[in-house]
Amino acid sequence: MLLDVTAKQIAEWDAELSVLTGSLGYLFNRPEPRVVFAQFIEGLLAELPAKNGWTLAERAGHVTADRMQWLLNGSVWDADRLRDAVRDYVVDHLGDADASLVIDDTQAQKKGSKSVGVAFQHCGLTGDVRNCQVMVMLSYATAAGQAFIDRRLYLPEDWTTDRDRCREAGIPDKVAFATKPELAIAMLEQARSAGAVRLGPGGRRLRAGPATARLVSPAERAVRLRRPGRPAAGRPAGQAASAGCQASR
Repeated sequence: MLLDVTAKQIAEWDAELSVLTGSLGYLFNRPEPRVVFAQFIEGLLAELPAKNGWTLAERAGHVTADRMQWLLNGSVWDADRLRDAVRDYVVDHLGDADASLVIDDTQAQKKGSKSVGVAFQHCGLTGDVRNCQVMVMLSYATAAGQAFIDRRLYLPEDWTTDRDRCREAGIPDKVAFATKPELAIAMLEQARSAGAVRLGPGGRRLRAGPATARLVSPAERAVRLRRPGRPAAGRPAGQAASAGCQASR
């Protein structure tokens, strides 16, 4: 969908994005990853033909992809704290009494066996069994826009029963097997605990995406959600949604 926007609006969005990424500096204990983090987010939102460590690094003016890769693989920061900050930002800007939480899963096709959770399993992207990773996603959706506010990586039993493989991949011993519906329910509980929604009668019906609906029982799909009343922010739909979607790692 094409939006009719002005140069002034683009400048305002760019300024707000800088404020947002700057406000997340507390996630990092050194200044270098704070700078690269902002460049990483800007690259994800940019119109690049492909988005990977090299293309993001080139856009940021780096000679190699090392700094982008170090941000994800080596620097110390808490992805769950970032998730919480993104969720709060999304709810603050898109908060609506008629908001819905939308659950769906997404896949990333892989060629090797080292990526965490990779296995030959159903791939919604292709409609058949592929070597891929599966992520269960939770989105906050209103008439003004939508954005991801949580995620859970699905670990097949082949992974969770092989603790040596899990340790090699950095998966804590406390992480056990969970079905996709169980992961979805855990995210709903997390959202409720954080005050993003209230679960109970009288709210809106949980919306499950087509790839996930077949995995969730009718009783689970009937969970009803309600966001505490709050006027909608009234900002352009893509603004906060894009920030939340891309920043949610």
